[in-house]
Amino acid sequence: MFFNRIFWFMLGGIALSCGAPHPPMPTISPAPPSVSTHDKPRLDVEITRIFNESAAETAIPKDMAWAPDSTKVAYIRKTRSRTKEMVPELWIHELVGHRQRPLVANSTMPVDTYDWCGANDLVVVINGDIYWVPLSGEKRQLTQTEAAEKNAKCTKDSTKIAYTREHNLYFLEVATSKELPVSHVGTKNNTFGEVTWVYGEEFNTQNGFGWSPDSRRLWFYHMDLSGVSTRSVMAGSPEWPPISQYYPRPGEQNPVVRIGVADTSGDEVRTTWIGTGDLEDAYLPQVTWHPDSRTLVATRLDRLQTALELLLCTVDTGACQIVLTERDPRWVNLPDPPELIQQGEAFLVLLERDDFSHIYKIDRTGQGIAQLTKGDFVVSSIDAVDEADGTIFFRANKEQTTSWGLFQLSIADGKIDPISDITGTHKALFSPDMAYYVDTHSSLTQPVRVDLYDRRGQFAARVAGPGSTHTYDAAVTNDIIPISAEDGETLNALLTRPTVIDPTRRYPVLIYVYGGPHSQIVRDAFSSKYQPWRNLMASRGVLVFSVDGRGTYGRGHKFETAIHRRLGEIELADQLAGVAYLKTLPFVDPDRIGIFGWSYGGTMVLNAMLRTREVFRAGVSVAPVTDWRYYDTAYTERYMQRPTDNPDGYEATSLLPLADNLDAPLLLIHGLADDNVHFTHTALLVDALIGAGKDFEVLFYPGKDHGIRGSDTRAHLFTRITRFFERHL
Repeated sequence: MFFNRIFWFMLGGIALSCGAPHPPMPTISPAPPSVSTHDKPRLDVEITRIFNESAAETAIPKDMAWAPDSTKVAYIRKTRSRTKEMVPELWIHELVGHRQRPLVANSTMPVDTYDWCGANDLVVVINGDIYWVPLSGEKRQLTQTEAAEKNAKCTKDSTKIAYTREHNLYFLEVATSKELPVSHVGTKNNTFGEVTWVYGEEFNTQNGFGWSPDSRRLWFYHMDLSGVSTRSVMAGSPEWPPISQYYPRPGEQNPVVRIGVADTSGDEVRTTWIGTGDLEDAYLPQVTWHPDSRTLVATRLDRLQTALELLLCTVDTGACQIVLTERDPRWVNLPDPPELIQQGEAFLVLLERDDFSHIYKIDRTGQGIAQLTKGDFVVSSIDAVDEADGTIFFRANKEQTTSWGLFQLSIADGKIDPISDITGTHKALFSPDMAYYVDTHSSLTQPVRVDLYDRRGQFAARVAGPGSTHTYDAAVTNDIIPISAEDGETLNALLTRPTVIDPTRRYPVLIYVYGGPHSQIVRDAFSSKYQPWRNLMASRGVLVFSVDGRGTYGRGHKFETAIHRRLGEIELADQLAGVAYLKTLPFVDPDRIGIFGWSYGGTMVLNAMLRTREVFRAGVSVAPVTDWRYYDTAYTERYMQRPTDNPDGYEATSLLPLADNLDAPLLLIHGLADDNVHFTHTALLVDALIGAGKDFEVLFYPGKDHGIRGSDTRAHLFTRITRFFERHL
């Protein structure tokens, strides 16, 4: 067992150094020391300021939803309480007068979820109980139970509310507060109306149930997890006890999922089960209602995700028909749910049939299909459809692969026009009448803003401004540049450097990498998590460099699927092409190049440190996957297939046998309560490194999950990362 070689400290983020110490290295432009009467090291003042302000970014609206009458928009924002905790509040922005106000704003009543019930009322889950919250008047508590209600959703006619509690699905009649169960036998491994972890994490499946447009029926998931392996997620102390999690690993049994439809219109709830076919080795990640309230639209994926099918299912009989099939020998990316038009007689879907994701129109029979957008660019979402004037609003990187703008398409003539600035990164939420949209946007030099525009792209009001002020962008320059891979493929890179380069200096470089599928680091967008720190490092004389190599998003399906079955190999080659480019720059010190990454990026750091020699001076790996056999089914099998399908690929990509190759300083960081990339990955590598007699450092965060969140925690973490690179670069 590897645990017998690990010495645990559970009193905070504690670093352990294993092996003989490295000799001291010169420090690169350190921050001024904090004034303190204590001898113990203090956190970096500027980094602490950055992450205190980064916490203010949580005031940026999340989970926005327009009222049915399009006159107001609700959203969740977080406010720091007296105990420094970030408390979610429910706010409203009204179009008339552009007045903003909180509906639920109390540190003792944090908002879990909400839903509109008509134009002037909302149903809100607060501390696990359901409340009726009118825009005017006092809120009314609808449930008061020991167990928590979750995900309350209102019918279109505002007469019923559905929710889950203790793995069962219920609905409540608003007029009488009478509660009726849809299911009775729910347990932790037999759930109704809930979404299991692997669906939520890997398919972004948000809803486990939904009301029909006529307010009569309720579709829901039934998930049988009895055959799914459980993992114990360690947290690190008695205050954070271990968590038991259903977490299937590659090749193991997945949840068995089926779809039920409950008719709630009579005295008794009647359930029909939908015939979606093979339940053992298929995913059903998307379910939506057809406008006729008698038909479900469902998406089905095979186990290896090489075939995607769009199903139309009749709820009275449970019978399904396939109206669309997409196949790819590598994998099919799951698009957003289809947009139904023409009273449900046609669909708009995103497909990658010509390598790039584009908008297609399909009739209900699946026989007629037409491609509506074309070109070497990616359409990432269909945001709204105005059938009256034949306009489709969508998001794409049409003008630049690193910028995501908002566009409108005329169905009649195929003409595409921008409605937003084509630079930066934009994401729109249109009102039901499509007269306005809320645009969440940023750029490399502009922190996130949320603004209201009319459909022509004319500014109407500011909803929320940036929380960050110390972005250090006045002292640095962020350049997006093309570089060449070894085989000549053009890659996008981002170099963050001091605005004024000292010609007498040779600067160290820190490569920040993610590198995994469906990611894009090199884009014209502001990350509150990284950009201020990235700029700060450059202002102190450490250049920061990133490359989006093969496998990343925004360049088409062929560019992304080049990594199939051998995760990490071609991605590392493209990162090394970035190193080769850096060495051509006269102001770069080729002997002082470090590398830092998180999650898939943490895996890439280890690939770089363990598969190369004398390339990287030092590396920091946060929450890495060290062997794909220990990650989850849906993600890993999409890119690697199952271990029985690809044994050589799994063996070749494991980092554990390579521990003896470490020849430079390495800092490993992991949250002990990480339910995504389990701490097992880092523990196994630590054991291998100790067995190889290697020197390295480890930093554990008890009670912290994959994101290692919290402004104080992030300040500590990035202070440690910064000082590590200051020592070794």
